Amino acid sequence: MHGGKTTKDMKKQYGITNPRTPLANRTPNVVLAAKSLANEMTAQNLADYPIDGFANIKNENDGNNAELRKALGERGIVPEEMAPAEDTDKIMSRLKAEEKRKAIEE
Repeated sequence: MHGGKTTKDMKKQYGITNPRTPLANRTPNVVLAAKSLANEMTAQNLADYPIDGFANIKNENDGNNAELRKALGERGIVPEEMAPAEDTDKIMSRLKAEEKRKAIEE
């Protein structure tokens, strides 16, 4: 989905220095949605067609990812050129702090 860049490449590009932090924490939502759709398409095709064996399943999933990447590109969306999303861990921390602040104010 990232134009041949590895997870390690994208983590470096997004400034993720902790090796335990998942790439998804900074991946833009449109890319996450595309990857999710590709996985769902693969699951559906596995249920509907006789696809078996790791290599065949991987080819199916890779093909679905390639088609969705192509569709994104046709709309001017290039995943590896997008700015990283705000870190989900930071969002969660901020929301928890806001909830605590509101609870104290009440």
